[in-house]
Amino acid sequence: MFRQLECFIKICEEGSFAKASESLMISQPALSQQIRYIEAEFNTPVFKRAGRGIKLTAAGQILYEKAISVMRLIGESKKETAELSNTQINQLPLSIGISPLDCPNFMPFF
Repeated sequence: MFRQLECFIKICEEGSFAKASESLMISQPALSQQIRYIEAEFNTPVFKRAGRGIKLTAAGQILYEKAISVMRLIGESKKETAELSNTQINQLPLSIGISPLDCPNFMPFF
């Protein structure tokens, strides 16, 4: 569903399927298929096709606003989990190994 939302957002931003397909580097039929999945999922059209351009329907406008929010939240989540992973990697315990043969040499220090 995330890929479909990305495609939907790009079409809204570009104003046409042709420009969005170029930007996303996918074919127009593949892009149209993604929109058909969205329209089937929500059981309503999201675009009015007018000549060479497109316009959002009322349902499409609602979906666009929500899709932007969802994608922003996904981006924030990726960033936060990456930061958490980096923090955990940087906090790994340090272990130092020593040969049993060297233990008598270090015992007086403890």
